[in-house]
Amino acid sequence: MGKKKIHLFDVINVILLVLLCAVIIVPIIFVINQSLMSNEDILKYGFTLIPKSINWDAYEYLLIKNSALLKSCAVSIGVTLFGTAANLVVTSMYAYGLSKKDLPFRGILTFAVFITMIFNGGLIPKYLLVTSLGLKNSFLALVLPILMVAWNTLILRNFFQAIPDGLLEAARLDGADEIQLFTKVVLPLSKSAIATVGLFYAVKHWNAWFDASIFLSDKSKWPMQLMLKEMLNSMQIASSSGAIDSIASTLPTESVKAAAIIITALPIIMVYPFVQKYFVKGVMVGSVKG
Repeated sequence: MGKKKIHLFDVINVILLVLLCAVIIVPIIFVINQSLMSNEDILKYGFTLIPKSINWDAYEYLLIKNSALLKSCAVSIGVTLFGTAANLVVTSMYAYGLSKKDLPFRGILTFAVFITMIFNGGLIPKYLLVTSLGLKNSFLALVLPILMVAWNTLILRNFFQAIPDGLLEAARLDGADEIQLFTKVVLPLSKSAIATVGLFYAVKHWNAWFDASIFLSDKSKWPMQLMLKEMLNSMQIASSSGAIDSIASTLPTESVKAAAIIITALPIIMVYPFVQKYFVKGVMVGSVKG
């Protein structure tokens, strides 16, 4: 057998992909190393690709010395789990209705979803609405305003429309009603789309901090992202004024920032491999078909 001919395009393609991987991976390595560097190493060597020594002070300060951060982490986990579950229930039910061609006022209901992708009610009306509903300083203020996102709804609607009508008719002949069709036929066939949309919602809830800064005045209810932001701002101000505790005084602010990035990103990074196999299929099918 002859040797396979190597084409110039393949060589260039491999080189470009390697460079792209390096562009993605190297900054992550820098952030990890930065979070493990001591104040002396940063002052002496700067930020290096390989740390001269490993120092866990930044993680100890964030995770052990600050009980408030651990409480806020529990808040973020709770809001993410509850919010994502509520999002999926409401979004999937609404999308299933829109997927029915005989639904009365289907065009108006679809337009009502689509218009929110173009126009936004604004911050002040949102604040007044949440306040008038008595949700201020409540965890529901972090969930209800984003209970359904237009793009995710359209993805699920298009996916549901791609399910063969013959399959649904066969289930109806077996005596299934609409609820049984939805829960026992449509949802099991839509795992890839559900997982994709669920990941979108989970990331949105996990990274959210702005709504909490507006609607939650009780710091014990703050999510982790807002708590970290407040801690880093306080450290920056205290460091510049010299009024900082003995533990934090030995910590470089940049190392704490890097450790905060790792702490907040790690849960999503750990979850992603479990839904990755559904992700591409769910996005492609839900976006193209319909």
